[in-house]
Amino acid sequence: MEPGIKFDAATHTYTVGPLTYPSVTQILENVGLIDKSWYSEADADRGRKRHKAIQLCDAGELDFDSIDEETTMFVMSWEQYKQDRKIKVLESEYVFAHQFYKYAGTIDKILVENGVQHIVDIKTGQFQRWHEIQCVGYYDGLTNYFGSPYKHQPLHCDIVYLDKKGGYKAIGADVMGQRKVWESCLNLYQWKHK
Repeated sequence: MEPGIKFDAATHTYTVGPLTYPSVTQILENVGLIDKSWYSEADADRGRKRHKAIQLCDAGELDFDSIDEETTMFVMSWEQYKQDRKIKVLESEYVFAHQFYKYAGTIDKILVENGVQHIVDIKTGQFQRWHEIQCVGYYDGLTNYFGSPYKHQPLHCDIVYLDKKGGYKAIGADVMGQRKVWESCLNLYQWKHK
């Protein structure tokens, strides 16, 4: 977590000083890119548990007896991805805030693959077009925040879709090609909340 940012996981609220910042996901939902009618609270809870299990596994702290079989398979998918790609995880659940545009987010993983740093967004559901735009928001937030240790680093953005059979599919996000879409979402959100 970057200094000066507070994240309340229970309410999914980011604060910097006295200000509350919207998350990348909240911005995309507010401007209509994410239709939450397709997701239940139970779906969201399962996703949070899967992410937490992956985070604990990366830290060597996961008790596999404490998770269900399906979650175990998603963890194994992530482990297979790490093994196949020979990556080193630098950060898990990295919280950032873009102080100029006043938004925040939590990046699932920052890692190194073949000497290149990557932002990785892990998905345990199906492909959605907005996933790439979400990654661009993370990329811009991380690389443009003045206090970020990643500000001047070359970074790739990847979305890794894990499946419950132990497999995965990694897709590179087109940051430069989709940046205007992200900027449009951010501008529309800011216009709506003036």
